[in-house]
Formats: sequence, structure tokens, C-alpha cells
Amino acid sequence: MNAELLKLMREDEEIHRDVNMNRRYLEAAKKVGDDELKSLLTELALEEEKHQKRKIRLLRKTINKVKKLNLT
Repeated sequence: MNAELLKLMREDEEIHRDVNMNRRYLEAAKKVGDDELKSLLTELALEEEKHQKRKIRLLRKTINKVKKLNLT
């Protein structure tokens, strides 16, 4: 595999770690007693999750294109 593909795959792994951390934030937000703070933390975590999913889709498209180019 070439260096660019390895770099993209590492970045994909980092985003997945961020997704897992974001899930922990959501769980922590559920345990907060203050309703307003709970709402803000949940909103922040959900917005971050949306951005992470978009990054993952773009990265996977790029990884697949790089793999195709390497095969041809």
C-alpha cells in the first residue's frame, strides 16, 4: 500500500475513536442533573457526531478511489 492510502486509513481510525468518545459524552450528558446543561451537551454531541459521519463518508470515498488507482 502506498503512503497516501495508509495516511487516509489512519485518519479514518482517528475519526472512529472520536466517534466513540462522542458517544461517551452523550452518556455523560444524560447523567447531568441540570436540564439546560444536559440539553446543551446533548446538542453539542449530536452536532459533532453529524460532522464525524460526514468526514467518515468522504474519507471512505477517497480511500476507495486511491485503492482503485493503485489497482489500475
